[in-house]
Amino acid sequence: MDNAAKILVVEDEVLVALDIEDALGAAGFATRLVHNGENALEAINSGEPLAAILTDIRIPGPSGWDVARHGRTLFPQIPVIYMSGDSEADWDANGVESSRMLLKPFVMSELLTTIEMLSNGSGPGSTAP
Repeated sequence: MDNAAKILVVEDEVLVALDIEDALGAAGFATRLVHNGENALEAINSGEPLAAILTDIRIPGPSGWDVARHGRTLFPQIPVIYMSGDSEADWDANGVESSRMLLKPFVMSELLTTIEMLSNGSGPGSTAP
């Protein structure tokens, strides 16, 4: 069994989720893919090591905002990246501290750069309160 920390990918659009999983896998990242907020909370609660949370905001069940807040409650330093096709998403009011927002559609190189910046604690401080 592989005990490497995985990036939790929470995306309800199956084709988008598979594209993200493929890109992360090609870059050497292990992933745990779920399609709704309830399964995301279960993954977080499972104790499986997680390297980051990558979540769409609008997903069935608990929202991506809720998933990230719960993840940060259990793992205060876990990197969080939100995804949204809605440029009006209220990231400043709802996002967890030191998180990032990627607007869909995005190029996979942008996702990989964002993961690297958050994992290393570097890059400009695009943070939510």
